[in-house]
Amino acid sequence: MKNFLLLTLVLFYSVAAQAQVKYEQEKKVAANEVPELSQAWLEQAFPAIKKAKWYKGVTAGKTSYVARFKSKGSRYSMSFSESGDIEDVERKVSLDKMPEYQKAQLYLGFSRLKNFKLMTVYEQWTASTSSDLMKAVREDDPTKATLRYTVEFKADIDGKNTLWEGLFAPSGQLLRKREIASSSNR
Repeated sequence: MKNFLLLTLVLFYSVAAQAQVKYEQEKKVAANEVPELSQAWLEQAFPAIKKAKWYKGVTAGKTSYVARFKSKGSRYSMSFSESGDIEDVERKVSLDKMPEYQKAQLYLGFSRLKNFKLMTVYEQWTASTSSDLMKAVREDDPTKATLRYTVEFKADIDGKNTLWEGLFAPSGQLLRKREIASSSNR
């Protein structure tokens, strides 16, 4: 009984520790390998896009498709479920071009991290419905979506100085962090 309890605790803590690591495998795929729903959503949201690079990825056992492209001078990444439903839209941003309040709030969040070094920042747009997200994207209006920031950074966290991905609220609050075990093709 004592050994069973010990084994259960070891397994529990092993799983809990791994839950915060982002293991991502991604490979480039042809457009004809992507769900038609995903392609249609991209064409409606960004009708001027001539070419997107498509990827099929697996993160934490979940398969998704990602479209990466440029539009109006910005880099975008759109994630779709395996069935083709939109999950989120990310736009690479420079902190210099962010509103001062949001930049200050994010820096406040960063200041709590030891040996912090910023790598990249993406606005992450989500919405309760696909049509709400489509409207926000078509109007280029993040106020019509739920806005968060996906930030890739290096910092000392949990005794490790490594590459992390953090999801920050516009208030600067760190909502989630994951160690990046393999880099993606962003």
